Amino acid sequence: MNADHRKSMFETLFRNNYVKLLRYAVYVVGDEELARDAVSDSFVKLWDSCDFEDAKAAESYLFVILRNRCLDILRHISVKNDYVMRMALLLDEKEEIDIDNCDERLHRVNALIERLPMRTRFVMEQCYIHEKTYKEVAQLLDITPSGVKQHIVKGLAFIRKNFTKKDGDNDARPGDH
Repeated sequence: MNADHRKSMFETLFRNNYVKLLRYAVYVVGDEELARDAVSDSFVKLWDSCDFEDAKAAESYLFVILRNRCLDILRHISVKNDYVMRMALLLDEKEEIDIDNCDERLHRVNALIERLPMRTRFVMEQCYIHEKTYKEVAQLLDITPSGVKQHIVKGLAFIRKNFTKKDGDNDARPGDH
């Protein structure tokens, strides 16, 4: 398919579906700005991954992409809400939060992450900092989502094990026995 025909089919898909997709996304995520981002992301992913030979198949694929993107947004909102609730509970209990202590703890976690094997560190950064799904990271590394999960489990176990140790006590790297 030539580039002009591909572009024309994409523009037609966009014109015929944008409003419908936006309404769906607003209904699912409950926020118009997030919905607009989800629809835009979906069209970008469609452009990057679809050949547009079959307009109906491309339209169906677009809806699947949007549904998955909305689910990712809802998961992210859920995690944020859970964090807010936990923080509210801490504040309700009138526990003082020592900012210096939080900074020191964050520094210790970052130092432990730096000691992880390169691949495990990459997986954790992609999942936790860049908020990629296991499937997305698996595609980047050409491994299974289960393999990504194994790296996460290994990395978190290493951090938990070594977080409470004093600086000289945590010399081992994950996997060393």
